[in-house]
Amino acid sequence: MRMALLTLIRRLYRCRVHACALALLASSWAGAGDGRPLPRGTSRVERPRELVNPRATVLVVGDSLVGGPIAFARVLRERLQTERVRVVQDTWVGVGIQKFAYSKRFRELLALHHPTHVIVVLGTNDYAIPSPARVVPAIERVVKYASAVPCAWVGPLLRHDTGIVQTIADHARPCVFVDSRRFEVATTRDGIHPTVAGSRVWVGGVLDSLKEAGWSWGPEAPAMPVTPGTPP
Repeated sequence: MRMALLTLIRRLYRCRVHACALALLASSWAGAGDGRPLPRGTSRVERPRELVNPRATVLVVGDSLVGGPIAFARVLRERLQTERVRVVQDTWVGVGIQKFAYSKRFRELLALHHPTHVIVVLGTNDYAIPSPARVVPAIERVVKYASAVPCAWVGPLLRHDTGIVQTIADHARPCVFVDSRRFEVATTRDGIHPTVAGSRVWVGGVLDSLKEAGWSWGPEAPAMPVTPGTPP
Protein backbone atom coordinates (compact mmCIF):
# COMPACT_ATOMS: atom_id res chain seq x y z
CA MET A 1 0.00 0.00 0.00
CA ARG A 2 2.78 2.42 0.95
CA MET A 3 4.76 1.60 -2.21
CA ALA A 4 1.69 2.17 -4.38
CA LEU A 5 1.12 5.57 -2.75
CA LEU A 6 4.74 6.59 -3.27
CA THR A 7 4.56 5.54 -6.91
CA LEU A 8 1.43 7.63 -7.41
CA ILE A 9 3.05 10.67 -5.79
CA ARG A 10 6.11 10.35 -8.03
CA ARG A 11 3.94 10.12 -11.13
CA LEU A 12 1.92 13.16 -10.06
CA TYR A 13 5.13 15.11 -9.51
CA ARG A 14 6.36 14.24 -13.00
CA CYS A 15 3.12 15.38 -14.61
CA ARG A 16 3.46 19.04 -13.56
CA VAL A 17 0.20 19.67 -15.39
CA HIS A 18 -3.12 19.83 -13.59
CA ALA A 19 -5.02 17.89 -16.23
CA CYS A 20 -2.58 15.01 -16.14
CA ALA A 21 -2.57 14.97 -12.35
CA LEU A 22 -6.34 14.84 -12.19
CA ALA A 23 -6.45 12.02 -14.72
CA LEU A 24 -3.98 9.99 -12.70
CA LEU A 25 -5.90 10.53 -9.49
CA ALA A 26 -9.18 9.55 -11.13
CA SER A 27 -7.77 6.37 -12.65
CA SER A 28 -6.13 5.33 -9.38
CA TRP A 29 -9.27 5.98 -7.35
CA ALA A 30 -11.58 4.08 -9.71
CA GLY A 31 -9.29 1.14 -10.33
CA ALA A 32 -8.33 2.57 -13.74
CA GLY A 33 -10.85 0.25 -15.37
CA ASP A 34 -8.18 -2.42 -15.58
CA GLY A 35 -10.46 -5.25 -14.51
CA ARG A 36 -8.91 -5.76 -11.08
CA PRO A 37 -11.53 -6.68 -8.45
CA LEU A 38 -12.54 -3.84 -6.19
CA PRO A 39 -11.99 -4.16 -2.44
CA ARG A 40 -15.02 -5.18 -0.40
CA GLY A 41 -17.22 -2.22 0.46
CA THR A 42 -16.09 -0.08 -2.48
CA SER A 43 -17.92 0.58 -5.69
CA ARG A 44 -17.71 1.74 -9.25
CA VAL A 45 -20.23 3.47 -11.47
CA GLU A 46 -19.45 2.75 -15.10
CA ARG A 47 -20.61 5.36 -17.58
CA PRO A 48 -20.30 4.03 -21.12
CA ARG A 49 -20.03 6.14 -24.25
CA GLU A 50 -23.28 7.98 -24.74
CA LEU A 51 -25.61 6.68 -27.44
CA VAL A 52 -27.33 9.24 -29.62
CA ASN A 53 -31.07 8.94 -29.05
CA PRO A 54 -31.02 5.54 -27.30
CA ARG A 55 -34.21 3.52 -27.48
CA ALA A 56 -34.03 2.72 -23.78
CA THR A 57 -31.86 3.16 -20.70
CA VAL A 58 -31.30 0.17 -18.45
CA LEU A 59 -29.97 0.77 -14.95
CA VAL A 60 -28.20 -2.31 -13.56
CA VAL A 61 -27.47 -2.17 -9.83
CA GLY A 62 -26.21 -4.59 -7.23
CA ASP A 63 -23.19 -6.40 -5.83
CA SER A 64 -19.91 -7.53 -7.39
CA LEU A 65 -21.67 -9.77 -9.91
CA VAL A 66 -22.75 -6.57 -11.69
CA GLY A 67 -19.31 -5.09 -12.34
CA GLY A 68 -15.91 -6.09 -13.64
CA PRO A 69 -14.58 -6.93 -17.11
CA ILE A 70 -16.51 -10.20 -17.46
CA ALA A 71 -19.49 -9.51 -15.21
CA PHE A 72 -23.19 -9.12 -15.89
CA ALA A 73 -23.51 -5.47 -16.93
CA ARG A 74 -20.62 -5.44 -19.39
CA VAL A 75 -21.87 -8.54 -21.23
CA LEU A 76 -25.41 -7.11 -21.17
CA ARG A 77 -24.10 -3.89 -22.74
CA GLU A 78 -22.43 -5.88 -25.52
CA ARG A 79 -25.61 -7.85 -26.19
CA LEU A 80 -27.85 -4.77 -26.31
CA GLN A 81 -25.55 -2.54 -28.33
CA THR A 82 -27.23 -3.41 -31.62
CA GLU A 83 -30.60 -2.67 -30.00
CA ARG A 84 -29.43 0.89 -29.26
CA VAL A 85 -30.03 0.37 -25.56
CA ARG A 86 -27.95 2.35 -23.08
CA VAL A 87 -26.76 0.33 -20.07
CA VAL A 88 -25.68 2.17 -16.94
CA GLN A 89 -24.24 0.10 -14.11
CA ASP A 90 -23.52 0.69 -10.45
CA THR A 91 -21.44 -1.90 -8.62
CA TRP A 92 -21.41 -2.02 -4.82
CA VAL A 93 -18.99 -4.74 -3.77
CA GLY A 94 -20.02 -6.78 -0.73
CA VAL A 95 -23.43 -5.15 -0.32
CA GLY A 96 -26.35 -7.10 1.05
CA ILE A 97 -30.04 -6.49 0.50
CA GLN A 98 -30.62 -4.73 3.82
CA LYS A 99 -27.85 -2.18 3.39
CA PHE A 100 -28.73 -1.57 -0.24
CA ALA A 101 -32.42 -1.01 0.50
CA TYR A 102 -31.92 1.60 3.20
CA SER A 103 -29.18 3.56 1.48
CA LYS A 104 -30.12 6.67 -0.52
CA ARG A 105 -27.74 5.54 -3.26
CA PHE A 106 -30.38 3.66 -5.30
CA ARG A 107 -32.83 6.55 -5.16
CA GLU A 108 -30.13 8.95 -6.34
CA LEU A 109 -29.24 6.71 -9.29
CA LEU A 110 -32.89 6.53 -10.34
CA ALA A 111 -33.25 10.30 -10.19
CA LEU A 112 -29.97 10.87 -12.05
CA HIS A 113 -30.38 8.46 -14.96
CA HIS A 114 -34.20 8.29 -15.42
CA PRO A 115 -34.07 4.66 -16.59
CA THR A 116 -36.73 3.02 -18.71
CA HIS A 117 -35.83 -0.37 -17.19
CA VAL A 118 -34.17 -1.47 -13.95
CA ILE A 119 -32.29 -4.71 -13.25
CA VAL A 120 -31.32 -5.54 -9.66
CA VAL A 121 -28.64 -8.18 -9.05
CA LEU A 122 -28.63 -8.90 -5.31
CA GLY A 123 -28.67 -11.85 -2.91
CA THR A 124 -25.18 -13.32 -3.16
CA ASN A 125 -24.03 -11.69 0.08
CA ASP A 126 -27.18 -12.84 1.89
CA TYR A 127 -26.93 -16.54 1.06
CA ALA A 128 -25.95 -17.58 4.58
CA ILE A 129 -28.24 -15.43 6.71
CA PRO A 130 -30.05 -17.67 9.24
CA SER A 131 -33.45 -16.03 8.82
CA PRO A 132 -34.17 -14.75 5.29
CA ALA A 133 -37.62 -13.59 6.38
CA ARG A 134 -35.95 -10.71 8.21
CA VAL A 135 -34.99 -9.04 4.93
CA VAL A 136 -38.50 -9.17 3.43
CA PRO A 137 -39.17 -5.48 4.23
CA ALA A 138 -35.86 -4.58 2.58
CA ILE A 139 -36.70 -6.63 -0.53
CA GLU A 140 -40.08 -4.94 -0.79
CA ARG A 141 -38.48 -1.52 -0.37
CA VAL A 142 -36.08 -2.13 -3.27
CA VAL A 143 -38.94 -3.42 -5.42
CA LYS A 144 -41.09 -0.41 -4.70
CA TYR A 145 -38.36 1.97 -5.86
CA ALA A 146 -37.59 -0.08 -8.97
CA SER A 147 -41.12 -0.86 -10.11
CA ALA A 148 -42.06 2.55 -11.51
CA VAL A 149 -40.72 1.06 -14.76
CA PRO A 150 -40.30 -2.52 -15.99
CA CYS A 151 -37.95 -4.11 -13.47
CA ALA A 152 -36.25 -7.42 -12.86
CA TRP A 153 -34.48 -9.01 -9.93
CA VAL A 154 -31.76 -11.43 -11.01
CA GLY A 155 -30.94 -13.92 -8.28
CA PRO A 156 -27.46 -15.16 -7.33
CA LEU A 157 -25.63 -18.02 -9.01
CA LEU A 158 -25.03 -19.89 -5.74
CA ARG A 159 -26.51 -23.38 -5.64
CA HIS A 160 -26.82 -23.54 -1.85
CA ASP A 161 -28.40 -21.00 0.47
CA THR A 162 -30.56 -20.79 3.57
CA GLY A 163 -33.66 -19.75 1.64
CA ILE A 164 -32.83 -16.22 0.45
CA VAL A 165 -33.40 -17.02 -3.23
CA GLN A 166 -36.93 -18.30 -2.63
CA THR A 167 -37.63 -15.36 -0.31
CA ILE A 168 -36.65 -12.91 -3.05
CA ALA A 169 -38.76 -14.81 -5.57
CA ASP A 170 -41.78 -14.65 -3.27
CA HIS A 171 -41.54 -10.88 -2.80
CA ALA A 172 -40.10 -9.54 -6.08
CA ARG A 173 -43.42 -8.76 -7.76
CA PRO A 174 -44.22 -6.72 -9.78
CA CYS A 175 -40.58 -7.05 -10.85
CA VAL A 176 -39.75 -10.15 -12.87
CA PHE A 177 -37.69 -12.59 -10.80
CA VAL A 178 -35.04 -14.52 -12.73
CA ASP A 179 -33.63 -17.55 -10.91
CA SER A 180 -30.03 -17.72 -12.13
CA ARG A 181 -29.72 -21.31 -10.89
CA ARG A 182 -31.76 -22.41 -13.91
CA PHE A 183 -28.79 -21.75 -16.17
CA GLU A 184 -25.62 -23.81 -16.51
CA VAL A 185 -23.23 -20.98 -15.67
CA ALA A 186 -19.56 -21.81 -15.26
CA THR A 187 -18.02 -19.99 -12.28
CA THR A 188 -14.51 -19.18 -11.15
CA ARG A 189 -12.83 -21.07 -8.31
CA ASP A 190 -14.76 -19.10 -5.71
CA GLY A 191 -17.98 -20.65 -6.98
CA ILE A 192 -19.61 -17.22 -6.95
CA HIS A 193 -18.46 -15.16 -9.93
CA PRO A 194 -18.95 -16.34 -13.51
CA THR A 195 -16.21 -17.04 -16.02
CA VAL A 196 -16.15 -15.24 -19.39
CA ALA A 197 -18.15 -18.04 -21.00
CA GLY A 198 -20.36 -18.29 -17.93
CA SER A 199 -21.27 -14.59 -18.11
CA ARG A 200 -22.41 -14.97 -21.70
CA VAL A 201 -24.61 -17.95 -20.82
CA TRP A 202 -25.98 -16.10 -17.79
CA VAL A 203 -26.87 -12.89 -19.62
CA GLY A 204 -28.34 -14.86 -22.50
CA GLY A 205 -30.58 -16.78 -20.12
CA VAL A 206 -31.69 -13.61 -18.37
CA LEU A 207 -32.54 -11.87 -21.65
CA ASP A 208 -34.54 -14.90 -22.79
CA SER A 209 -36.43 -14.86 -19.48
CA LEU A 210 -37.20 -11.15 -19.81
CA LYS A 211 -38.40 -11.62 -23.36
CA GLU A 212 -40.72 -14.39 -22.21
CA ALA A 213 -42.03 -12.00 -19.54
CA GLY A 214 -42.92 -9.47 -22.24
CA TRP A 215 -40.05 -7.00 -21.92
CA SER A 216 -39.52 -4.63 -24.84
CA TRP A 217 -36.72 -2.15 -25.55
CA GLY A 218 -38.91 -0.02 -27.79
CA PRO A 219 -39.86 3.65 -27.36
CA GLU A 220 -43.16 2.65 -25.74
CA ALA A 221 -41.26 1.84 -22.53
CA PRO A 222 -42.03 4.50 -19.89
CA ALA A 223 -39.23 6.55 -18.36
CA MET A 224 -38.63 6.75 -14.64
CA PRO A 225 -40.24 9.86 -13.12
CA VAL A 226 -37.86 12.53 -11.88
CA THR A 227 -38.68 11.91 -8.23
CA PRO A 228 -39.45 8.25 -7.44
CA GLY A 229 -42.06 7.67 -4.77
CA THR A 230 -40.75 7.12 -1.26
CA PRO A 231 -41.64 3.77 0.29
CA PRO A 232 -42.84 3.77 3.89
